[in-house]
Amino acid sequence: ATAELAEVGEPACAQAALGVDVATLGRTMLTRLVWMQGDPEYAMRLAAQAVEHARRAGSGAALCVVLGAAAVPIALRYGDHDVIADYLGTLRMAAETNGFDIWLSHAECLAGQFDMQAGHPGAGLARLEPALRHIEASGFRRLLAPLVVAYAEGLTRTGRAAEACAKLDATLVRCRAHGEHLFVPELLRARGLAMLEQARAVDADLAIACEAEGRRHLLTGIHTANGQGAAIWALRGTLDLADHLIERGRIAQAASLVASLPAHFDPQSRAFDLRRLARVQNFVRPEPTPSSGRTRTRHEAADAMQTVA
Repeated sequence: ATAELAEVGEPACAQAALGVDVATLGRTMLTRLVWMQGDPEYAMRLAAQAVEHARRAGSGAALCVVLGAAAVPIALRYGDHDVIADYLGTLRMAAETNGFDIWLSHAECLAGQFDMQAGHPGAGLARLEPALRHIEASGFRRLLAPLVVAYAEGLTRTGRAAEACAKLDATLVRCRAHGEHLFVPELLRARGLAMLEQARAVDADLAIACEAEGRRHLLTGIHTANGQGAAIWALRGTLDLADHLIERGRIAQAASLVASLPAHFDPQSRAFDLRRLARVQNFVRPEPTPSSGRTRTRHEAADAMQTVA
């Protein structure tokens, strides 16, 4: 498909508007979509191929787009630290060599996210926050939503959940107003986590309301992701909700939620989200159900969704 796009006479227009050729945009979008649909191993291979194509083409703009929009974010979610470090270094070098200030700030945001995932939320947030503000001040609006998700998660983890909620609400309004629906499930998931964290810092009565709102946002994110066919977003929201239920001792509901996930995820994948799924499945240890009971399992999962709401 990307080869055909490059032959239909549109590349010049796309290059003038976006700074890269249509084939590069196609590879970048395909890589992101494959990831979102729940095939991280294939997405990582596509990302590597897209990076190699951009390197061979000698286009700094194409390399920054492929790395900043797809390869680095996907590697971060996959959890391969060596690949993350390599891609981040390449993104920085390409941005510096070509004087792409926005992509330098983007690289700094992603580096901050890397720090947070490595267990240093304070240090990561200190890098991400000013870089994100610089991007926002420039008026550049592409690719902001996933950076806002990472920023909000950093705020939540460092005791600033209320700020996270405000930032996420504003971003959700902007995305919906401009038809940017791709990352809405992730924004809702992060909003739910922020509310669950806020519940820890308030009195018992208010905590109940905060937890209910947090679960509602998580469920809305899951349903939205399912409607988009974004299996990986639905998986992440489901695992966050399952973790919350487990923490509250509601193991059976957590087991039903996890059992409702599609079976097409590769159990051998080394992607972080799928390793996390395996850990949760092992913890809840749902009893094996005979094939004749599969319908009952689906009903139990639906009941669990209704109950936790």
